[in-house]
Amino acid sequence: MSDKFTVEIITPNKTILKAETSEVTIPSYEGQMGILKDHIPLITFLRPGMISLQDQKKKYYVEEGTVEFSNNNLLILTSTAKNLAELNQSSI
Repeated sequence: MSDKFTVEIITPNKTILKAETSEVTIPSYEGQMGILKDHIPLITFLRPGMISLQDQKKKYYVEEGTVEFSNNNLLILTSTAKNLAELNQSSI
């Protein structure tokens, strides 16, 4: 049995990410929040910070937005999402 769930990061311009992962950490106004498979249904607001996908070693900077988790689908709607790897490469 898989311990993975679907995560999507969407901005007004495009879908930044759609992937399967086993854990995501998000910056919410309640504090850093870890999401695992079968987490209770959740709706919350993002604060500026980093979204981390643990098993994929990916990180995204977000400024604001909303998060919804239900039926093992994590939907992140944000005005801005930047892949940290791309930001580091462009600054070299």
